Amino acid sequence: MSAWEYSCEKACKQLVLLARLLAEVEVLLAPPDDGMMHHCVNRCAPCSKGRSIKRCTGWQTVVDRGILAFRPYTVAGHDPVRIDLSAQVSFRRAQPEKSDKWQARPVGSANVTVEIIDTATETLLERHHHDLANAGQVGPVWHFQYGGNPAGGIGELPTSWLEPPRWPQLPADLTLLADAIVYNFFVDEWRALNAKGAWVKLILEAEQLVMSHYAEYVHEHFARPWTERDHTWLSAQANALGGLQPRPA
Repeated sequence: MSAWEYSCEKACKQLVLLARLLAEVEVLLAPPDDGMMHHCVNRCAPCSKGRSIKRCTGWQTVVDRGILAFRPYTVAGHDPVRIDLSAQVSFRRAQPEKSDKWQARPVGSANVTVEIIDTATETLLERHHHDLANAGQVGPVWHFQYGGNPAGGIGELPTSWLEPPRWPQLPADLTLLADAIVYNFFVDEWRALNAKGAWVKLILEAEQLVMSHYAEYVHEHFARPWTERDHTWLSAQANALGGLQPRPA
């Protein structure tokens, strides 16, 4: 791998590829075109000026509701549901860094939302979001949360006010959550995707950037004999304690 593996340009190409591959297996309601996906990546100032990737200071991925909407899926004889995936994830950093530094502290902020909508009534049935906690926020650094307040007038859930629980979770970005959606709702198409080398490479690259810091941190915890550990797995990733730190300095 190049010492300068990550850049805004690569992020654009990967997001375009994600949409294309999902479209190939026909799991999207209305596949977005390449131009739309390009606009979902906000480039850093050096990349916007056409500078070398060695000057890249990271990007923001913003995918609004409706851009990655999955085709309706029938569950247990109920009216079909539609899955809508949206995200706001920042990979920005203060200065250019080589790939190992990106992987050690990859993400400044992350909120990836899965909304499940009743297609017969356009009613919001479920809303799940996978987050990187804000600095100092109570709960695990990476967590899964139910509910929250939907934007854009789609309607609120009765429990939108209920912030906890925040369940500890593996790190994930838009690409990794898209993979999980297809796995859960379109397993035959997921198998077809995993027969494509381009898909497997896309997912592995997302894992390497977003998950490797967590894997190393957890490995260090469990590498110590349990009798020599002075804290638990859960406290090891408690956000307020600051041990696990995926955010760039």
